[in-house]
Amino acid sequence: MSRTTKIGKISTNYKYSRIAMKKIAIILSLFPFLICCGLANATASQKRLPGESYQDAVKRIINNKPQNELKMLIARGTPYSKKVSLQKIDYSTVPKVSSYDEMTNMFNLIRDTRFLYSPDKPDFQRRISWLYPDDGCFARAALSRIKLDSEHFVIPAKIFVFGDLEMQTPYSSEGTVSWWYHVSAVVNYMGTIYVLDPAAKPEGPMLIDDWYNKIGIMDKMEAVVCNPYTYDPFDRCYDATNKTDNKALNDQLKYLDKEWVRIESLGFDPSVLLGDNPPWIGDMRNSTLLSYKS
Repeated sequence: MSRTTKIGKISTNYKYSRIAMKKIAIILSLFPFLICCGLANATASQKRLPGESYQDAVKRIINNKPQNELKMLIARGTPYSKKVSLQKIDYSTVPKVSSYDEMTNMFNLIRDTRFLYSPDKPDFQRRISWLYPDDGCFARAALSRIKLDSEHFVIPAKIFVFGDLEMQTPYSSEGTVSWWYHVSAVVNYMGTIYVLDPAAKPEGPMLIDDWYNKIGIMDKMEAVVCNPYTYDPFDRCYDATNKTDNKALNDQLKYLDKEWVRIESLGFDPSVLLGDNPPWIGDMRNSTLLSYKS
């Protein structure tokens, strides 16, 4: 398929997906019971609390799970149970892209497309919550896969990484965010693994080792490549299905609200940064980052 044909298809599909996503957002806001009671497991937050180690975060998460869920987790291969040192990771299942342009188009699609709606701002289209890096990587990665699939691109695999993770970011008042795990989309281009993670690098795809170094110390990390549909560290790693798609959208709606509040708290106008002028367009120090408090 030529690039022109693909862009035309994206434009046509976008018109219909925009209407569908808006309807879904409104339905979820009116009937949260459909989500909260239809899915047994709560999503595991990626955040590490202040002063908390990776091991302490894992204990906290596991101790908060009901006994019936713990038994179920033991019986299936999860990202958490399948993780290995970075030197032992098997990347053979990572899908291949045919060109660097294809990979860049995939990245730009998930970074730039405004196809989501928050119930309290139903007329303001939103992107995936790349500007709220504190939490919600699971929803961002899932929505990325959903969007790429809807536009008939290659469906990336998921890379889950574990450890005392920390990333510097201008979108936190502390200047950093801390995680016990992180998940993102990965593809293979000419035998090299690239990560599609605009929260870590909005300019474009990252080499896998650059991504690891961005978020932690490589020799202290563990990771695993999982099915494109694997949602969080306690989902099935190799045979997950799309049954968590509604859960991903419901989770994303929560982080859209948090993203709006975060941008506002940093002194910027959310309608600018989350609208037509995200910080990766133009000069971040000038017209893009308009002070909300001035």
